[in-house]
Amino acid sequence: MQAGQVLFEIDPRSFRAVLGQVVGQLVQSKANVEQAKRNLGFTHVRSLITGIAGLPRTQVGNLVGLSTAPTSVSQVDPIKVYFSIRRRSPWCSSIAALGGG
Repeated sequence: MQAGQVLFEIDPRSFRAVLGQVVGQLVQSKANVEQAKRNLGFTHVRSLITGIAGLPRTQVGNLVGLSTAPTSVSQVDPIKVYFSIRRRSPWCSSIAALGGG
C-alpha cells in the first residue's frame, strides 16, 4: 500500500443524490435572490421628467398595479401657455407695440 491509495469504497450514490439536491437548492436560492433584488428595484417609482408633482392619487396601503398612476408631474421649464385675446382688448396694442402682433 502506498499513502493515499484507496483502501475501501463506500457506495457514493446516496451522497451524489444529496449533493445534487443541495446544488439544485443553491441554484434555486440564487434565482430567488436575483428575483428579490429585481423586485426591490421596483419599489422606487421615478419621474421621467423634471417638473412639479401633483396631488397623490393613492394613499398608503392602497393596492397598485401596472396601470395605476400614483400622481402626475407637470413640466414647467419650458412651459407652454395658449390663450386668446380679443382684438379690442387693451392688451392687443401692448403686444403689437412689443412686435408680437
